[in-house]
Amino acid sequence: MAEINDSRARKKHPSDRRRWFALLLVCAAQLMLVLDGTIVNVALPASETPCASRRWGSRGW
Repeated sequence: MAEINDSRARKKHPSDRRRWFALLLVCAAQLMLVLDGTIVNVALPASETPCASRRWGSRGW
């Protein structure tokens, strides 16, 4: 009887793959959001110049 329970425990449920894939997708999306915010925060101060045509970037954000 113990062998049957062990073999069932070893088998992966089909939805386990979907859960891991969903977790991976959420983590990748979170990484992209953090990375995008970091790039914007670094790039905006560097792009603020006295030139009026470039000021729309900092006002738009």
